[in-house]
Amino acid sequence: MNSIFYIVISMLAMLSITFEELSTKHQAAWNIYHKDLDSAEKLFNDALIEYRSYLDIRREAVALIDLATVNAKRGNQIGQLRFLLKAENLVTQFEDSSLTFQLYGFLFNAYKSVNDMEKAITYLNKRKGYLQLSDSISVFAFYDDLISAYLDLDMKDSAKHYLDIAYNSISFGNIEKKTFLDMYGYYFYRFNQLDSALYYYKKSMDYYDKWKNNNDLNATLNYYSIRQEAYGDVSIKTVDSLLYIIDEAKQPSDVAQLLALKSNITKDTNYIHRAISIAKGLGDKFFELNLLKELGDLQFKLKHYDYAKRNTELYHRIKDSTALQKSNDMMAQLSQLDEGTQLFKENKDSDKIYLLLALIIIVSLLAYIIFTKFSTYRRKK
Repeated sequence: MNSIFYIVISMLAMLSITFEELSTKHQAAWNIYHKDLDSAEKLFNDALIEYRSYLDIRREAVALIDLATVNAKRGNQIGQLRFLLKAENLVTQFEDSSLTFQLYGFLFNAYKSVNDMEKAITYLNKRKGYLQLSDSISVFAFYDDLISAYLDLDMKDSAKHYLDIAYNSISFGNIEKKTFLDMYGYYFYRFNQLDSALYYYKKSMDYYDKWKNNNDLNATLNYYSIRQEAYGDVSIKTVDSLLYIIDEAKQPSDVAQLLALKSNITKDTNYIHRAISIAKGLGDKFFELNLLKELGDLQFKLKHYDYAKRNTELYHRIKDSTALQKSNDMMAQLSQLDEGTQLFKENKDSDKIYLLLALIIIVSLLAYIIFTKFSTYRRKK
C-alpha cells in the first residue's frame, strides 16, 4: 500500500466514554499522544493502575484499548492484540453495547493487520450482533469494516457492491459521506483506475471546503499525490501552500507525505530523506517503509541506479523479513494469545476468590467482636 493511504485513527473518539470521564492522567496522555508517544504510554499505564485500584473496569477497558493504540502506532501488532483481548475480557463483565461494538471493530482490524482473516471475520460477525440500525454512525463503522474486508480478500465486486449500497441507500452526515468518498478513491486507486480515484478524492475535498479545514487534509493529500503519479503536473506552489497549512496544524505525518510529494515534483531526494526522518521520529515503521520504496523509485527515475538498487533491495529485505516473521514467529504467538487470555481470566477469577475470602474473614471478625461484647454485657447485667 502506498504511504499516502496510511491512516491513524484516534480510538478514543469512537468510544462511548467521554473525554471528561477520564482521569487526569488519562486526559494528559491523550493531550501529548501525537507529540510524545513514550510519555503518553507511561500515563496510559498510570491511568490503568489507577482504575484497577478502585475496580473501575469500564475505564480500565478503555485504558487497555488506548495502550493497544500505542502498540499499533509502533507497529507492535502482537502487543496491540494482547491489550485488546484483555479489554474484551472486561467488557463481558458489564453492559456497554457501544463500547463492545467498537472493541470488536478494533479486534477485527487488529487481526486483519496480521493477515488472520478468519479471526478478523469472526469479530466482524460479533460486531454485527451489537449493531444499532438506528445509529447511523455505528452503521457507517460496520460498513467501513465490511468493505475493507472484501478489499483485503481482493473481492473487488463485493467491495464495490457494498460501497454503492452504503453510499446511496443510507442517510449519513457529511463526515461519513466524506469518508465513503475517500473509500471510493482508495478502491479505484487500488485497482489502478487513477482518473476515477482522482474524481472521488476531489469530491471528498469539497466536503471540507478544500484547504480551509486544517484538521482533515487526507483527501487533499491523496488527490495531489495521485495526480502527480498520473500526470506529473502538480506545481511547487500548490505543495508549498499545503505545507504552510499543515505546519500550522502541526501534523508531522502529513508534512512527511507532502515532502515526499515535493521530492517527486522537484526530483530532489533531500525532501524524501527528510520525510523518512520524520517517520522515524514518529515511530511509524509502516510509513517509513513505504517512503523507502518511494525513495528507491525516485532514484531509479533519476538514473541513480546504485542508490536505487540499494534502497529497493533494503525495502524488499525488510518487507520480506516482516512477512517471514508473520508466517513464523507471529503466527506462533497468535496461537498463544488464547492461552494468555485464559490466564488473564484465571487471574481475574483468583482475584475475585481472594476478595471473597477477605470479605468472609472480615465478616467473621465483626461477628466475633459483636458476640464477645454482647456476652460481656450480659455477664455484667
